[in-house]
Amino acid sequence: MSSDDRYASFQEQLVEAGVLVRSPVKGLYGKGRAFVRAFDGLDRFVTASGAADRPEVFRFPPVIPREHFMKTDYVRSFPDLIGSIHSFDGGDTDHADLLRQVEDGGDWSQALSTTDLVLLPAACYPLYPMVTAPCPRVDGPSTSWATASATRAPTTRRG
Repeated sequence: MSSDDRYASFQEQLVEAGVLVRSPVKGLYGKGRAFVRAFDGLDRFVTASGAADRPEVFRFPPVIPREHFMKTDYVRSFPDLIGSIHSFDGGDTDHADLLRQVEDGGDWSQALSTTDLVLLPAACYPLYPMVTAPCPRVDGPSTSWATASATRAPTTRRG
C-alpha cells in the first residue's frame, strides 16, 4: 500500500469514527465530538502545564489582516495554500447582475472584490505583529498560548 493510500485510508477511518466530518470540498473537514473533546483536553493540559509561566492567552479568528499576512514570507513559500477572501460591495444594479450570473450558472466571482482579509494559515500569525512592535503590556520576555481555526486553501492544480 502506498503512502497516499495509507493517508486516504486513515482519513476515511477518522470520518467513519466521527472525528472528522466530511464536506464536499477536498481537504475541508468539520470537527466531530471526538476531535473537539481531544482538542479541549489538550488545551486544558497545555494551559495547566504552562500556568507557572503566566502566559498571555489569545484566541484568534480564522482570518488575518492582509497587511500583516503580506509581511510574512508565506506568499513566496506556499502560494498554493493561500486563501484570499473576497466580498460583494456593489450597488443594486451590480447585485441584480450578480443574481443573473448565479441563476444562469455563470462565473459570478467577477462581481466580488478583494477584502483586507486572508484565511489564517497558522495560529501563530496574529502574534507576529505583536512581538515585532513595542508592547506596553510586556516588560521583557513573555510566553504566549494562542489558538485559532487556521485554514490553508486545499491545493488544486490548474493546467
